[in-house]
Amino acid sequence: MTNESPYQMSLPTLPARFGRGFLKDHVGRIMTDPRIALVELVANSWDAGADSVYITWPNGIEGEVKIEDNGTGMSFDEFDQRWTQLSYNRKEEQGEDVEFPVENRKSSRKAFGRNGKGRHGMFCFSDSYTVETWKGGEGNIFLVSVSGDFSAPFRVEHKKQMFKNGHGTLLAAELRWNPIPLSDVKDLIGSKFIADPSFSIYVNKEIVQLTDLEHISDVFELEIPNCGSVSSFADLTIR
Repeated sequence: MTNESPYQMSLPTLPARFGRGFLKDHVGRIMTDPRIALVELVANSWDAGADSVYITWPNGIEGEVKIEDNGTGMSFDEFDQRWTQLSYNRKEEQGEDVEFPVENRKSSRKAFGRNGKGRHGMFCFSDSYTVETWKGGEGNIFLVSVSGDFSAPFRVEHKKQMFKNGHGTLLAAELRWNPIPLSDVKDLIGSKFIADPSFSIYVNKEIVQLTDLEHISDVFELEIPNCGSVSSFADLTIR
């Protein structure tokens, strides 16, 4: 026996809803500061075990932004698990150590990612973007968009499945807002990542070299006994 009336027993469960500003509040400056967004997106390639990252950046205020790497890539199930989950726990799901494709591994790495927010960096430039990722002969293309309703903060559509050799991931979006000069892209990305010789970054097909950063660095000559002198760069963009 129960003391509940038939009316009480039939009351519906009310689902949680997401306000229109939820995603921006959740992700923070990754969605509003293009410099932070770019660093986070390249850090994703680092975490994927890539040894080469190719950035396409418009030399103007409009055009297409692309970030492609030769990291491990993702199967359909891996993409579903990682990309569609809010507050994805990288350490719990994948561990702290980076997994490499066999031919990429030149040293050990610790992953930058912790909570999965960096993948939303493309929303800093557009309200939708595509993800093409391939692994083990399987390739998939997804369209990720800011949601227009309250059921979820973003939606993911599976657009295509195909056979594709190799491994890697390509993100692409139209640059609709938050443009920064091409020269700033090179300085920013190079100053954060280029010190690791096993990680090469190309911007519009040109590799970013450590010597390209002298204008934003202090250079120190260090004397090493029995070896001679070496140049050391101190990044002036670090705050």
